[in-house]
Formats: sequence, C-alpha cells, structure tokens
Amino acid sequence: MTNAVEKVNILPSNPDGLTSPDEIDWNTIDPMVDINWRGIDFLIVVERDGKPVLTKHPSVPHFGGLTSMLAYQLNFIRFMLENCENGEQIIEEGSKQGVLTMTGHFLSNGGELPLE
Repeated sequence: MTNAVEKVNILPSNPDGLTSPDEIDWNTIDPMVDINWRGIDFLIVVERDGKPVLTKHPSVPHFGGLTSMLAYQLNFIRFMLENCENGEQIIEEGSKQGVLTMTGHFLSNGGELPLE
C-alpha cells in the first residue's frame, strides 16, 4: 500500500496579486488568490522608545499557519537584504543558526525586532 500525499502550494505565486497592505480590503479578498505573497510588504519600521523596530504592518490582520510564517520570513529576508549594510551576512548567519523560521513566526504574531 502506498501512502500518496497530494502536493500543496503553501506559498502561492501570484505575481499579479496585491502587494500594498493599505490597498487591500482584508474582509473581501481570498488571501490565497488575491495576494502576491512573495511581493507584499508585511513589515514596517516604527519607533518605540526613540528607537527603530521592525514589526507587522498595522493594517495586516493576523494570519495563522505555515503560509503566514513563510511570508513573514521572506519579508524579513527581503527587508534585511534591501535595507541593511550587512543584510546578506545577517541572513547567512541566521540561516546557519536556524533562526529565520523562528523570526518569521515571531513577526507574524506581532513581535518587534529592534534595529539598533
């Protein structure tokens, strides 16, 4: 007896999907169809106690599950590569230490990462 598992598209590629959280009506969309998960910016920099922190965009509702965690992880990687002088080194080290998935989970649940 074979135990066949159907392939699942955990992080759909929707290149024409929405990417700006402020322009999305979160009550009427189908997140698995209408969002470009690889291009959306879930993360923003805000100031807390006079210091910059990276956190979830306030208009993005909480999504649970693996798709959300992966989307936040990809957002974090893209943010670090585009906005930090040593972003590539940070991502490389984070990958070696196995913290990128934990970072995605932390951010998807509303956590904040200090940038200083």
